[in-house]
This record gives sequence, C-alpha cells and structure tokens, in this order.
Amino acid sequence: MREVSTVEVFANLSKAITNGMALFNDGQRLPVEQGAVFADTIIEEYPHESLADVVVFLRRAALGKYGEEGWDGQTLKKGQTFGALTLAKVMEWWRQYLGEKAEALEAERTKANGSYKLDLSSALHPKVMDVAKELSEKVSVERAENNKAARLEKIRRTVGSVTDDGLRELYALHTAADERSIIIGEADKRGLLAKAMNQTNNEAA
Repeated sequence: MREVSTVEVFANLSKAITNGMALFNDGQRLPVEQGAVFADTIIEEYPHESLADVVVFLRRAALGKYGEEGWDGQTLKKGQTFGALTLAKVMEWWRQYLGEKAEALEAERTKANGSYKLDLSSALHPKVMDVAKELSEKVSVERAENNKAARLEKIRRTVGSVTDDGLRELYALHTAADERSIIIGEADKRGLLAKAMNQTNNEAA
C-alpha cells in the first residue's frame, strides 16, 4: 500500500480471492460480496501480511488443512463447510493459517539463534555475554507474555462455542485466575452461576 493505492491493493486482493475460490467445489465457494469484505478486512486488520499469504492460505484451505478449533487446541472437521463458506469460517481458517506461519517463523528464528550462539558464544567478552544473557531473558519474558495473551485469546474464542458441560471441562482444565475469569464470565452470561446459586439456596432451605 506504500507503493500503490489502497484501491489497487483491494482490486488485487479481490482477484486473488476470486481465483482462490475456483479451487473449491461450486457449493463451497464464498459469496462474491463476502469475498470483498474478506479483502477489506485483510487490508484493515492484517496490513503486514502479503498477497502471497492470501494465495497460499486459500490453496491450503481448499486442500482441507483447516477446520474447527476444539477447546484442547486440536483442529476438527478439517475442510468441512456444511454448505457455502461464510466470512466467519474463512476468518477462523485465516487465523489458523497465521498461527502456522508464526510457529514456522519462530522455529526458524530459534534455529538461527541457536546456531549463532554455538558459533560465537566462546569468542564473546564476558561483559558482552552478560548483556546477551540479559537480552535473552528479556526476550523470554516477552515471549511468555505473548504466549499468555495468545492463550487467553484462544479461551475467549472457545468459550462461546462449547456446551455448558464443555464450559465446565474448560474450568477444570484451566486453573489460572485470568483464564478462569474468562470462563466464569461466559458462565455468568449464560445464567449458569445464578442457576447454581438458586440450586444451592434451595438445598440449604
């Protein structure tokens, strides 16, 4: 978008999405108007991703690599659309693609960092090593915070799609206070807390 107009970027994205839909069966293809919204969403919310990412994503989606994300993180019902694709389904699959991409980049970065340390650590001055250690610890903390944020976001996306029993399973599985706060909030929204409180009061009476 720095080199050409947003209109041209939108046109190229829309064309790539239309071409990508040709890889799906007739009854699976995303309606044209929703494809335009998908293109607009990419431009607004994912400006750092490339046109190539969209092309690769649609190819993988057509091959059935993505599906529903279970509460345990496993991908279920890969490639199943139950009719025409919807914008919500495509966005869910797109986020799964970005997760794959992030994991691959992290693996490459870790591999590269490991090689660098093996080659140079013995030649570094002790003071430089201290600074490197401090930076490494800072990166580890930041990575842990990012992982925590990603985990919480995953729980937020999951709680709305599970059954009441599934919500109870999530509560048993996730013991951290911030994780349980999200689950309790969903339970409260469904009226489960009030129901449990009334049941407790009735038993006490």
